[in-house]
Amino acid sequence: MSEEAEERRKLHFLLTHLCGISHPAWCTFHTIRTDAA
Repeated sequence: MSEEAEERRKLHFLLTHLCGISHPAWCTFHTIRTDAA
């Protein structure tokens, strides 16, 4: 796994964790961003 891919995985994990404890709108935004990418 490349260093960039590892960073993206960590970021995704962090955002997913935040999604579970923060405002639903952020979760929706993150999901849309992920689907678009």
